[in-house]
Amino acid sequence: MAITLRNLLKDRSLLSVKKGQSCFDCDVLLQETITGKHSTGRGLVCSGCYYDELGKSIENFPIVSMRVRRG
Repeated sequence: MAITLRNLLKDRSLLSVKKGQSCFDCDVLLQETITGKHSTGRGLVCSGCYYDELGKSIENFPIVSMRVRRG
């Protein structure tokens, strides 16, 4: 069965080429070696979104070191 333009326009599912998982935040197709693939409580995200969220968390709750007073 040949796919005609008329049938293609009727059935939009034929147009979707994306197969696999996509980023929860930015909808990028996840490829572990290229975009990264991190599992979070919200779902799977790419490395860019993961580290953006991690940076925001560190800004809100900074990591501080204990200072020992001598003297």
